[in-house]
Amino acid sequence: MHRAVLRLPCGLLILAWLLSAPAGATAQMLPRPSAADAREILRTPLDASIGRVESLRVRRFAVLNGLLQHCGMSWDTHFALLMGYHRIISGRSPQDLVRIAVWYAAWHEAATRIIATFRPTCDNDLRRAAREWANALGNGVSMEGSATAEQAQQGSSSQAQSR
Repeated sequence: MHRAVLRLPCGLLILAWLLSAPAGATAQMLPRPSAADAREILRTPLDASIGRVESLRVRRFAVLNGLLQHCGMSWDTHFALLMGYHRIISGRSPQDLVRIAVWYAAWHEAATRIIATFRPTCDNDLRRAAREWANALGNGVSMEGSATAEQAQQGSSSQAQSR
């Protein structure tokens, strides 16, 4: 199996490093990974460090933010909230925060390129979808594979009736 080499723009690495830094003046600054360090980090799936669920959360935010950036909408606050969640609530180590920032940067860059390739302009439908997804993630609701309790109940009762 051949693995594609992911090239991260220097600006995106710098952005990931800056935004993953603690907000407080007395907090310790995270180390800035070199391009070689970033490539090494990307050899190990993020799932191995922070678990599948949290890795999916990082990926969803990265893709959403790529979409928001493509549409010229504000996206950087979502990244800051994501990193704050992992730093403060989850209590991640500085090494985990660097891994999260590098993987986020890779997914964000890939999403931005793919979206720009398939939808070069951001029309009203794409902008509305981006806003709805951002609102859902901001409220702690995942747009991927999630259902409300009522939808889940309806689905299970209809499956039972079909048996």
